[in-house]
Amino acid sequence: MSRGRLRSAILGLCWLGLSAAAQAQPAGDAEAREALERFLREHGLTALLAEHLEAVHEDSGGQARQDVARRLSAVYAELIEAAPDPRARGAWEARARKLLAQLSGPDALELRLSLARSAYGAMENDAERHRLRLLSAEQVAASAEALGALHAELALIYGEYDRRLETLDRQDDGTKGAAFVAEVAEARRGRAAAAYFAAWSAHDLGVLESSDHRALEALRFFGVVLGRPRPAAPDVSAVRGESLRVEFVARAALGAALAFAQRGADREALELLRLLEGEPGVIPGLRATLPARRIALLGARKRWDEVEAVVAQLRGRGPAGPGPSADRLLEPAVARLLAVVTLEAADTRDPVQAKLARLAVEDLAAQGQTAQVLDLASRYGAALLGQTGFLPLYARGVRAFESAAAALARAGGPDDQPARAPEVVNAFNESAALLASALAQADAARFAPADARAASLAGRCLFFAGRFVDASGAFARASALGERALGPGWAQDQLWLAVVSVDAGLRDGGGSATARVAMNIELLKVGTLFVRSFPQSPRAATVLVRLGDRAGIDDEQAVSVLGAVPAQDPAYERAQRELARLLYKRYRAADRAGGAFAAERFAVVAERLIGIERAVALGPDEAQARAAAERVIVLARQVLDAALSLAPPDVPRARAALEAAERVAAFNRLSVQEHAGELAFRRVQILMAEGRQDEAAALAKAQSDPRWAELLDRVFYNRAAERLAALTEPGQARQVALGDLVAFGLRVIERAGEPARALRDPAIATVYQGVAGAALELWQLAGNTGARDTALRLDRQLLTLGPSAGSLRRLALLEESVGNLAEARARWEQLLAGLPPGGAAWFEARYESLRLLAQSDPALAAQAIAQVRVLYPDLGPPPWNSKLAELAQRLGVPSPQAGVARGNGPAGVRGAR
Repeated sequence: MSRGRLRSAILGLCWLGLSAAAQAQPAGDAEAREALERFLREHGLTALLAEHLEAVHEDSGGQARQDVARRLSAVYAELIEAAPDPRARGAWEARARKLLAQLSGPDALELRLSLARSAYGAMENDAERHRLRLLSAEQVAASAEALGALHAELALIYGEYDRRLETLDRQDDGTKGAAFVAEVAEARRGRAAAAYFAAWSAHDLGVLESSDHRALEALRFFGVVLGRPRPAAPDVSAVRGESLRVEFVARAALGAALAFAQRGADREALELLRLLEGEPGVIPGLRATLPARRIALLGARKRWDEVEAVVAQLRGRGPAGPGPSADRLLEPAVARLLAVVTLEAADTRDPVQAKLARLAVEDLAAQGQTAQVLDLASRYGAALLGQTGFLPLYARGVRAFESAAAALARAGGPDDQPARAPEVVNAFNESAALLASALAQADAARFAPADARAASLAGRCLFFAGRFVDASGAFARASALGERALGPGWAQDQLWLAVVSVDAGLRDGGGSATARVAMNIELLKVGTLFVRSFPQSPRAATVLVRLGDRAGIDDEQAVSVLGAVPAQDPAYERAQRELARLLYKRYRAADRAGGAFAAERFAVVAERLIGIERAVALGPDEAQARAAAERVIVLARQVLDAALSLAPPDVPRARAALEAAERVAAFNRLSVQEHAGELAFRRVQILMAEGRQDEAAALAKAQSDPRWAELLDRVFYNRAAERLAALTEPGQARQVALGDLVAFGLRVIERAGEPARALRDPAIATVYQGVAGAALELWQLAGNTGARDTALRLDRQLLTLGPSAGSLRRLALLEESVGNLAEARARWEQLLAGLPPGGAAWFEARYESLRLLAQSDPALAAQAIAQVRVLYPDLGPPPWNSKLAELAQRLGVPSPQAGVARGNGPAGVRGAR
């Protein structure tokens, strides 16, 4: 909880807890602070109390600051002791150390002791783990170094408490009050605690360092706890049984017994153990450890008969073993200790010792402690496992695998591909054979989940040996064997490895045709099993795609599998995510005919998934909410894409998706700037679908993202073209549509870049044509000279691409409008040359070219009209026939003679009437 939140909580508690008592508020800040401190302390709100005292400490000075620091240090000590987990403990320790730097003398002692106790708690098990040989040499060295520094600090703290008590004793004249008595009692408690932890830290150092000197130091401090006035080894004869009912004293007595044993003082050690065993008031947790302590002590002296008696007693009340035997099993920790004690003894010829060693290993194995058994075998030799059964063969298989893996590394081979060197391949084959033999043993099932691990390791060996189908089978077996003991995560991982193994073989490209057929069959088998077993897995889609490539399982079947996961299934959400992903992919790949169905199908699933994710995105867990919000945004963008592609667009669904994305982004303070252009585009689409064209156009023109702005320009250009096609009558509405088409078309053209390059794109060339035509018409209807100039510029640029009928006609009209008569006539003549003779367009071009020619050379124009009249006596279809006749009359060209063939085609072709 942040400091701000804690202070808010404090204020709330003040209101709730103090409002009744504070009808008349305290006279000053000091009284208010004291009242709040009392309230928090009385109600056990220690964390809030620490926060409050920190704030008071910051605001105080002089002696008042020291008094607050003293109270705060006591609160920190309490919080460190009561911390629920290492993270919380570490946080309070950090704050305590910061305060400690400001304290000195007695005020700092309690806080220093609390920090030291906390530090010891983090490593108090290291000595015991070393006794069981569960630490590496590096771990032992690191622990000893840290523990040595801690012990030195505890010894210093003990010394300071001791000197403080001496000072207080000198001050005691028999007249001191209750406060002085409490101070003395507190100092005595502190000294005893410092002695206790100094003793245990010295004992642990003695175990880690095998140091007799450390054991002696431990005894001196344990002596203080057990009644010595000054550090000295305990007087065992002075220890009374009833005193051991106090846990603090009982644990000190146990520590002293261990330290005596470490120094070879067996009589004192055994006497203390006897006292602990005989006192009924000793706490059960400590009492349960005493047999193991006795085993360690007696085993170190090779008193095997006595060890056997302790073991027999324990096996009479341990957990039941397998089979009909009445014998019970040693607890794993005791069995491990017994194994270490017996196997590390120098004399291995004692039959009782050998019997106890076998018993320890068998009890571990019978309880599924296979990893411990293998560790013991690696430390003390595989002979202790025997020759037959699962365990010895498994151990040999593991060692063979390690040897083969080392050979692969020496050969420089990658650790994710089959080996190539024959000797390495053989090594992996031998390891696989040993593991297969282990799994074939009658007792293999007793050692679950080690049997599953053996099958998995066999799969790895077979993969490295290039036996892909066999590797797949081994991994599939590992999945089945380990599902119950190791969980569904293990089962899924192993089945995935089965798929990957055989797929790797197929991708490798080697092997005979028969081998490849076998691999395809295996892939179909394990892939189908994976999809049916784990449809919720993100890997399922990958498996389905692989199977679709090779075995005919297509996306529709995958959709069916994922869609069948019920809503109450824990995997439902993951299945829905994968289903949405697959359906969106299908929508994007669909053709126009199937797109609407695919879009609707995806949108239904995605909308449901958005509801699920949205609830998490608006929830209290910040990390989960943020991740869910990001998923909602992706889904919403996809829904907008699909819903707005429908005809008509699904506006309600699109608006709901957009609102969901905006809300979760705002709630989680997520920036959607990278998607701003896309979302603005979708808003424009929604407005257009709702018929709000003006709002849509205004929003489109404000678009700043060039990618989406270009797309919007194209959308509005196309929409204007559709409107224009529907408006056949010249009027205001058509002029507006023409203006929109020109405006948005020019935006498209501008974004396309330099004309010479842009016009290579047929789509852009089409826009040039459309805008030029609309601009020409707009000029013709409204006299808009800007539109005329636009059309002229675009058509001149289009001419560089190559002449087209539409462009040449427009250019001819436009060039004449700006006074370029020669250029206009040239364009008409160029158009005339490209048109089939005799059509209406041809006669238009013929007339316009002759009209312009008549302005510069009437005689030549008259001659040309006469030629036209010879070829086409009727001078073409209306209105060009009358226009040409009028021009001929103006130029003095005589009318045709009677009886000459008439018609629209060349004379003599169509025949006489």
